[in-house]
Amino acid sequence: MLYKKQLTGSSVGLVFGSFSPLHRGHIDEILRAKKENDGGTLVVLSGYAGDRGEQAGMPFIKRYRYVSEFFKNDPLVVVTFLPNRTEGLSEGTWDSWLVEVEKLWAANTAGSPQRNWYCSRAEYADLVYSKLGERVSQLDHSLIGVSASHLRQNPLRYWDYIAPTFRRFFTKNVLVMGAASGGKTTLVEDLGKLFAAPYSFEYARHYQLEANIRDEDYDLLDYQNVLTGQFQVNRNAIESPGNRGLALMDTDAMVTKCYAQLSAEDSASALTPEDWETLKPMADSLIAKARWDLILFVPPVSAGDYVRDGFRSETHNDDSYLTKISRLMLAEVEAAGLSDRLVMLSGTGYYDRYEQAKSALQALIKP
Repeated sequence: MLYKKQLTGSSVGLVFGSFSPLHRGHIDEILRAKKENDGGTLVVLSGYAGDRGEQAGMPFIKRYRYVSEFFKNDPLVVVTFLPNRTEGLSEGTWDSWLVEVEKLWAANTAGSPQRNWYCSRAEYADLVYSKLGERVSQLDHSLIGVSASHLRQNPLRYWDYIAPTFRRFFTKNVLVMGAASGGKTTLVEDLGKLFAAPYSFEYARHYQLEANIRDEDYDLLDYQNVLTGQFQVNRNAIESPGNRGLALMDTDAMVTKCYAQLSAEDSASALTPEDWETLKPMADSLIAKARWDLILFVPPVSAGDYVRDGFRSETHNDDSYLTKISRLMLAEVEAAGLSDRLVMLSGTGYYDRYEQAKSALQALIKP
């Protein structure tokens, strides 16, 4: 539910923390607060710029969104956040901190319920009690036996303790890219089976079958649909319940952008140079939003090995085109600042490339 009612009852819990990440111990604390108070609980994200969560790649506002997403269907858990914080809670920041908390409490509760605090750290619990004299409970860390710092340092080892909405922060995202007919789809599927990892599919193929269009028929709207469609199927793989810390993606916006660029240069294509200039900012935006830990690049096959299966282009399959599109893709990887994550699968055959990719993945997920 997007808009929750104010919490009412004889008492309401107040849980606060940085949630970097939200884990099983926090969840137990929040559910305990909900059940111990007939009015439910208010969860307040209390981080600050440059805190441990942000240093670990978890922006404050994203943490708020993901905690909120986790409890989205529970009307007795309301999630909010302290805005514009530059420092953490301490004796020196207490007064300004409490003013903001009181505003959030007034906005999210009704009927003057008793306030019961729940803190994850002993120093916070002591500070709240010494200043207010209100009831304070501390998180029992024995439920998971590890701290948030352990989860940040070795997330794959403690994967089950991390809230599902936060696992996207820690997933090792692997992109497989290259020119058409190089064996990318088979490689992605085989690696997914071997590592029991979710994987995406090449959305353009699905789109072409649904719309019954050839490569040269793609216009601006078609390319826009493929860009957003590929981004979404990649995202679905990352957010899959089967994600155990590794997700494999078959192409992305960099690949689609390169095909669009060459289409715009081809007078026989439906995509005009003016359309290309419109499309570029959208492609670059999606490229910037993606996060890749490893990029496996499949070199182009020779024209003689190009598979003619009725789905691939019959006009853009010569050696010159396949080499050119591959070079454009590598240039996009470099422009995105990802060259240090690139592995060229230079084996002489499929098995060699498969073994090379396997070794790269094993190194990536090694504790």
